[in-house]
Amino acid sequence: MWAVGWSMRLSPHSASTVILRWTGTAWRRLKSPHPGQSGGDELQGVTAIASNIAWAVGDYRDPNTAMDRTLVVHWNGKSWTHVASPTPPLPAHDPFLVGVAATSATNAWAVGEYSSGLENVLILHCNGKAWHRQL
Repeated sequence: MWAVGWSMRLSPHSASTVILRWTGTAWRRLKSPHPGQSGGDELQGVTAIASNIAWAVGDYRDPNTAMDRTLVVHWNGKSWTHVASPTPPLPAHDPFLVGVAATSATNAWAVGEYSSGLENVLILHCNGKAWHRQL
């Protein structure tokens, strides 16, 4: 069983991803990717379909552009790694993913939203090789 989220620091104001795994007797915190580096990383949804296949999603602040990006991380049975995921192009802003579901190693879906004056639905699909924007 997995749980994800973020921890907030007030000074300096920043957030970093948190990933917890249930050992059967206690929750254990695992090392998690922090692609934003400056502390704007958040995870909001997680799913697992096998002991070596899990996905978690959220958002992060890109340190190179200071823009928010979608965040997808993958568990391979040993560690969590950041994987590339599409972010809607400008003028869209503030994209984030809140939920993820998978039925196999080649079929995973993530949902969220982004802003462009109006709030818009964001849907991503993974075919086992890469994440692609569907909506």
